[in-house]
Amino acid sequence: IYYTSTSIEFCPSKTSALFASRAEAMRQDDQVHEKTQQVDDMRGELERLEWASAELSDGLASAEGQLEALLGRMATAGSDLDLTLRLKQGQVEVEQAAVVTDYSDAEIVDRNEIRMLNAAIKTRGKEKVSVLQEIKDFRKGIHELQWENSRLEL
Repeated sequence: IYYTSTSIEFCPSKTSALFASRAEAMRQDDQVHEKTQQVDDMRGELERLEWASAELSDGLASAEGQLEALLGRMATAGSDLDLTLRLKQGQVEVEQAAVVTDYSDAEIVDRNEIRMLNAAIKTRGKEKVSVLQEIKDFRKGIHELQWENSRLEL
C-alpha cells in the first residue's frame, strides 16, 4: 500500500501478500483454538484418571485391610480351638521304652508360655461357665413360672 498526500494507491502484489498473511493468521488462530480444545479435553481426562486412581487406591487399601483382618481371624481360629483332653497331672507324655527312655524328640516349653496358655484357658472357661450360669438361671426362671402356673391352676 502506498500512501500519498492526495490519494491512496493499492499495489496488487502487496494486497495479495496482505491477504495471504491474514489467511495464515486465521489458520494459525484456528490451530491455536483446536490445540486449546485438545488441552482442555486432556485436562478433563486427567481429572477423570486421577479420580479413578484415587478410587482404586481407596479400594486397594480397603481390600488390604480386609485381607489383614481375614488373616488375623484365620490365625485366631487356627489357634483358639477348644479341645478337651484327659491327662494326669505331672504325667510324662513321651513314649517310654522298657529299659531306656529316649527324650530326643521331646520339647521343652517355657513356663511363661504355659502360664499364658493356662490363663487363656481359664479365661475361656470362666466365659463358658458364666454362659452356662445364665442358661441355668433362665431355665430356673422358666421352671418357677411353670410351677407358679400349675399351683394357680389348682
